[in-house]
Formats: sequence, C-alpha cells, structure tokens
Amino acid sequence: MRQIRREFLTRPLFYLFIIVFVLTLSVCRYLPTGGQEKTGFEGVIEGEVYKAAWNKSEDLVFRGEVSGKPVKILLGGAELGNEYREKILKGGFVSLCGEIEIPSEARNFGEFDYKNYLRSRGVEYICRVSEEDILAREKKKGELHSPDFYGSAIRADIHNCLLENLGEEYSAWVMSVMTGDTGYLESEEKSGLAYAGFSHLVAVSGAHIAFFVLPFEWLLKKFTMLGLAEKKMFLIAPMVFLWFVAGGSPSITRAVVMAVFAAVAMILRKPCDKANSLGLAGLMQIAFNPFSVFNTGFLLSYSAVVSMIFILPAIKKYIKINNKMVDSLVAGAAVNLGVLPLLLYLFNGFSVFGAVANTVVAYAANFLCVGGYVVYAADRLYLPDIVVNILSKGILGASEVFRSITEKISSGDTVLSRFETVSPSFCMVVIYYCVVVLLVAGKKSYCFVGGAVVLVLLVSGMNRCARAEFVFFDVGQGSAALVKTCDGVCGVIDTGDGSVKLSEVLLKEGVDKLDFVVISHGHNDHYGGFDELAENVEIGRIFLPSNEFDTYCNSLGEKYQDNGTEIVKIVNNASFRMGKYSVLNLYESGVDEENLNNGSVLVEIKGDWGCAVLPGDTENKLLDRYAEKGIAENADILCLPHHGGASSGSEKFLFSASPEYVIISCGKGNSYGHPSESVLESVSEAGVAGENIFRTDEGGAVRLKAVKYPFITKEFVFVWQKKMKLSQVFRT
Repeated sequence: MRQIRREFLTRPLFYLFIIVFVLTLSVCRYLPTGGQEKTGFEGVIEGEVYKAAWNKSEDLVFRGEVSGKPVKILLGGAELGNEYREKILKGGFVSLCGEIEIPSEARNFGEFDYKNYLRSRGVEYICRVSEEDILAREKKKGELHSPDFYGSAIRADIHNCLLENLGEEYSAWVMSVMTGDTGYLESEEKSGLAYAGFSHLVAVSGAHIAFFVLPFEWLLKKFTMLGLAEKKMFLIAPMVFLWFVAGGSPSITRAVVMAVFAAVAMILRKPCDKANSLGLAGLMQIAFNPFSVFNTGFLLSYSAVVSMIFILPAIKKYIKINNKMVDSLVAGAAVNLGVLPLLLYLFNGFSVFGAVANTVVAYAANFLCVGGYVVYAADRLYLPDIVVNILSKGILGASEVFRSITEKISSGDTVLSRFETVSPSFCMVVIYYCVVVLLVAGKKSYCFVGGAVVLVLLVSGMNRCARAEFVFFDVGQGSAALVKTCDGVCGVIDTGDGSVKLSEVLLKEGVDKLDFVVISHGHNDHYGGFDELAENVEIGRIFLPSNEFDTYCNSLGEKYQDNGTEIVKIVNNASFRMGKYSVLNLYESGVDEENLNNGSVLVEIKGDWGCAVLPGDTENKLLDRYAEKGIAENADILCLPHHGGASSGSEKFLFSASPEYVIISCGKGNSYGHPSESVLESVSEAGVAGENIFRTDEGGAVRLKAVKYPFITKEFVFVWQKKMKLSQVFRT
C-alpha cells in the first residue's frame, strides 16, 4: 500500500488525468444526443471559412456566431468548383445560407460515431453547400481572422509549393506527413495507411517535433552564452509553429505541452516527470474540448506515450544492446504492446509486418517531414532552382519508399501482412494488461493483478449466467437481429437492407462466424445485407421459407448450396438445439402466395431463461392462426411484426404472446408511418409497460441479456439501448 500511495503522490497529474478521462468518456458517451430534427438556424449566417487539416480536400469548416453563440459547421463542398473554393478561401469571410443539419450518430453498439468524431474536432453541425449557398463578402470593421484561417493559408501555400516541385503523385504523401493533412490522398491510400498500421506517421506528434527542431538545436549550439534551459525555451517557437501548421491536432498538442512542461521544469530546476506532463496535457485538452476523448488520434497518442513511459524501461532491462536501430525496434515493440488492445478494438486488426517495418518507414516519414519544410523554405526564399531540384529529388526517393512499403503491406501480398480479429472482450483486455503490468512492475503489481483477476472472474461468471443475448440492430427501415448463447452458438435473423454492414457490426460484437442465418422472407429490408454478410463471415446454415413465389429465397438456396453452406427450407416447422439451454423453433406459414409477408418464417427461441419471438412481416390473418395454435405464447421478448405496421397488429396475437419487452425495428421518419399508433395502443393494452417498448428509430440498437443465476428462482433480463441504459427488470 505504501508503494501505491507513493506512486500516486509522485504522479498526481497523471492519475488525475486517468480518472477525468474515464469519467468524461462515460458521461459524454451517454449524454442525450438525439431527438433534434432541426438546428433552429434560419436566414443568412456570417463568418469565416477555412480548410482544416483533418477534413477532405473539398470540404471546408465554417466558423461563425448564431445568437451570440460561436458555432463550427462542416461544409460538404463536393459541389463547389476548385476555382470558386479558392476564391472564398482567399478572402475567408463569407455569408452562408444552406440547410444546416445535425450530424448522424452511431446507431449500433461499436459503430463509428460520426457525430462524436466531429465533436472531437469542435464541429457541431454539417451543411452541404453549392456555389449559391456560400458567398464571399467584404471584411467588416474590427473583424479578425482566427488562427485556424492562417494555419489553413500556410498549408495551402505549402501544398502549392510541393505540387510545383514534386508533382501531384508525391506531393499528397509529403503533405500528409508534414502537416497531418491527408485530404489530398485518395481514399484507397488512406485506407492503406490504416491497414498497414502507419496512420500515426501522418498524425503530427512528438516524433515529428523531435526531427523538426533538429536544425534549430544545431543553430542554438553556436550560442554558447545560453544555458540548456534557455535553449529549450527558444525551441518552443518552432514547436508552436509546427503545432499551428498541423491544425493543433491532439497528438501534437500533447507533444508541445509536454515539451513546454519539461523546459519550464528545467528553468525552475525542478524534476520533470513525463507521466505528470502527459497528465497535464491530457487535462488541458479535455478541459478545452471534452469530446476529445472520442478522437482516435488522442487515444492512440496518449496510449503510445504511456507505453513509452511504463513499458519501454521494463523491456530495456532484458535487452541491453546499445544500438540506435535496436533501440528503435524496442521502442516500437513497447508502443505496440501498449496500444494493441486499442488497435484491435478500433480497427479489428493489427499489421504484424507493419509493426516490424515501422522503424524503416518512420525514418522515411521523418525525413519527409524535415525535408519537405526545407524544400518549402528553399523555394520561398528564392534559392537557385538547381538547389530546390536537388532537395526535391531526395524527397521523391523517400516518398517512394514510404508509399511502396505502405502499398505492399496494404495489398496483403506480404507474409504476416495483417491479423484480422473480432473486438476483444472486457475480460481479455483486463487479462492482457495484467500480464503487461506483471512484466513492468513485477512483485509490486501483485495486489493490482489480484484485484483485476477477481474482477475478471466476476464478469466472466455473470456472462456465463447470461444464457442468451439478443441484439436488435438499427438497420433503418428493416430488421436484423443477433442471438448468442452461453454455449457459443451465434445466429442472425434477417439482415436489413444492406445500409448497415453487418459483418463490421458483428466484429464489434465479438462474432466472426455464424452457426446459422434465418432469412424470414424475400423482401429487401430483410435480406438486403445478406450478400455482404456472406462474403465476410463464415455461415454454417441458412434457413429459408418454402414459398414457391419467394424468388429471392429460392435463388439464394441455389446460389449457396454448392459452397459448403447447408441450405434448410422450413417445411412443416423445425426445431434445432442452440447449446445446452436454448432451442431454435422455426414455424412456416404454410401459405404460398405473392404476398411474401405472409410467407415469413416465424422464429421462436426458447430456454430455461424465457422466450423470444421474431415473426418477420407476418400479417394479421396468420398471426391470429399462430395465437389459436398457441405458437409464441407467453413470450418474454417480442420483435413486433412488420415493423409495427397496422396490417400486423393482431390483438389476439399480442394478448397471446403477452411479452415483457417489445422491440420495434423501423427507420426514422419512414414513409410507411411505422409504427402505427393503433398498434402501439394494442401493445399497451396487452400489458406492456411503456418503458419496456424499445424503438430503433428513436434510440438505436437494443441489447437484451437473459440471465439465469444458479440457485435463484428468478429470471433476470438486463436491457440496454444505444442512447440509454435501463436498470435490470426481473420476472418471477
């Protein structure tokens, strides 16, 4: 305990940052963000426009005021001509009159959240503009440009210089390394950087600063009258310049704050702890913009530095070779050890070869960073063309190395190119870091590791008691659901219309292989995502309705019957075991007609934990028949038929099912008016409490865990929705 107390007292800023980070992430994640349809902005808004380092080359950022409140709006400028874009950027001051919208947010668990991504950049709204929507205007008296505008102007000048001396093919790569502006790269090239594990090389950070200030350090050595502390203070100026040009990204902000902290500590003759300076940088960024915690650059940058502070010294105890190349490899290994779970969670993969090649590529990237600024300075200082050309040749060579290695790894042709996997579970992450902590701290960590192991056992025990788990995805006006059992059986019922890539969402759920897929019937809003799913996820069985009029389902059987996937057409109903505790019951309608809704397969999943029913788009006539036969009777969970449409609101069926929870899978503002008010009234009359009705159009995806604890007679159901978390509800 004394050692733990001493650690906290030695590094208070670092541990305060960790606490604030966790609290901020938790609070911002569950803030009520939905419900707004309009921004309330009307008429013309005046402000300035600039290009941020992080957005696409055709997009711009607008900064202005509405009712005295400062706002930032991302302008989708695909319809703006290049000449017109250059015109409004030159003056900077504009009048905006486009339709301003609130960005879309993540609707499924683990999905990319565009809204929080923009918030992490300080942007709250978006607007798609044409040349009629944004007009250049004269500067008003006393009106000043923001630092962002001047940073944008410098980046534009750098790009023009590189374009002139290096050509379009290589200037985009050099520009991205120098300033972090990847807007000039093609989307395939940016994906290749992420795939190869080199994204951090185009996020200007501490490594870039270290190389950028080398020439200035060399010059300051000539001034022997200055002490080391004074020289460090002079180096802050070029650091701030690089921060300014790079648009104040989280990674470079962290690096600059840490460098200033170290310089001030040296002047005051005080010890400088890197963990404390890291904590200070993190606290400052969170105070300035709490949504920074959702920024990928923020997460990776801080994780990498934590790894350098805590993991690298431990590894160096075992590797005592005094060699710069070995040191670089060891540092890379330490960083990769620290950020690996984060990489797997964010990107569901890790480039093994990229981690090894990172040292070589990092040298090339750092050469590009410094060399690019040298070429820019030489050109703008009007040095002889021959000097600029010689410098440019060296830059071209380094660019080719950087680009070719990236393309080679991203193509998948190299050995150990990339390791693809599902998102790691909480238990796996805890176990992983326990091993890392044991490596770093040894005996000092036994107390911490022991507590972590107890936590893992508790969580894994709870998960084991969760006999079945359901996730009803938000796929717009459609239906798609995942079911998992504690025995490891996984299946998907319907796949939506394809607007959501189910394979990516399933990876976030820890699923890369499905035991079965049920396609309830051949309407696009239930099967549209199947081809994408089948292309990326291994499927054991496909269950289909046996309706001669169902063209799609019949063709699907013919398409996949020869590739090893078992095709099962449901005739006269069928039952399948889903492990030890659950059974999958599939009921055919027995109707062959062109109204495919009435050809839907009804899915019933039963176990000692309860019952869940998904009737597809079955309509009233057949629903009444199911109720008369006692099918889907006394359900705990019911996915409302036909997205809550009036033609599927059978009161007889609802009263027979008498569900505890009702899920309505429908699209926001859909043209069908789903769910019908009359159906909602029938659901309420069937005894379903309002707080137990979950609509994907209002709250996003819904997760339910059916839990059966040993020696306890009560069955528990835990329910989460994307926008909120409900307390547990149980039934006797």
